[in-house]
Amino acid sequence: MQQAQTTKSFSPPENPGASAKDILVLRRGDFRSFVLALGALEALRTWHVRARITLVATPDVEPFAKLCPFVDDVVVDLDHDDKTRRAAALTALRRQSFDMVYDLDGSVESETLLRGLKRRFGPVPVASGPTASATFSPASKPGSVSEIQRLTGQLILAGVEFTKLPSPNLAWVRHKLGNPPRLTPEYFGIAGRFALVCVSSEAQGEERYWPQPAVASLCKTLAGAGITPVLIGDREAGSLAQSVEMSVRDAKNLVARADHAQTVALSGAADVVIGVDSAALQIAGIVGTPCLLVTDTKTARSAIDTPYSAQFITVHAKKVADVQSSTLWRMLTSWEQAGIAKPLEESPSNRHIGG
Repeated sequence: MQQAQTTKSFSPPENPGASAKDILVLRRGDFRSFVLALGALEALRTWHVRARITLVATPDVEPFAKLCPFVDDVVVDLDHDDKTRRAAALTALRRQSFDMVYDLDGSVESETLLRGLKRRFGPVPVASGPTASATFSPASKPGSVSEIQRLTGQLILAGVEFTKLPSPNLAWVRHKLGNPPRLTPEYFGIAGRFALVCVSSEAQGEERYWPQPAVASLCKTLAGAGITPVLIGDREAGSLAQSVEMSVRDAKNLVARADHAQTVALSGAADVVIGVDSAALQIAGIVGTPCLLVTDTKTARSAIDTPYSAQFITVHAKKVADVQSSTLWRMLTSWEQAGIAKPLEESPSNRHIGG
């Protein structure tokens, strides 16, 4: 009698949706990275409406992430200097039975973490992401498309149902903090009209570095027109900002002084936000402040993360250092929404200009 042969069928994973009880999200980048993921986090909060959402983030983002209404817990000790604390954090995560893991980073570190979450006698958690550990169809890798497009595609492949990724909403920041005086420009001694000028360090790379002479030249022009230039950026840009502050009397240096909530408030109150791609510029796009994005041509022609919904102009050259401050000022003075000077008949909306 011939023995019947059976074949093991493969059942594709299913997204638990509203029935999920515990969800883990990995987003371990800087503040800009967190801001770009806000729409995805809100979509996950809506889709897994009854779940407890745990976010793995970096210590720098922790205070702001804890305010976010789209997550319930924030874990940062996986990036702690103390090896014992890192191990304890991983053990605590491994003890939880996550219904779904969303790796929004697609980094080597997140791939290692996903493998580390495997229980000794259990399966690897059901996961969405661009790495080999993804249970669902692998998402696009970081840098292949704009980050918003990438995260949108990833959630669709993971079975998250939405008609459109929510545009990030930052109104909750003031609500959570009670709208204190420290969220006003006056708290920093800023009166009247001002422009946020986003600066960076040389660690950005030669093509994307906006050097001190160019930043100072634009700041002098802004100050001469009665617009206070307010320098903002990461701590690494501190020496550049100090140098600009010394050469431009009316410039305000808030590099490493304004926290993330204050950056949100200042981005909303500014007349315009100018400079290299940063958290402040992306936030300005969310809250509707006009943005002037300065970048290199290679980046401008690839997967550039343009601001969400605000009016913006991208000015680019082979290297950011080649972008002339006179070109930037010409763009500003022709921009009705920024209110810098006499408006044009038609405002230049969302366009790219080569340097």
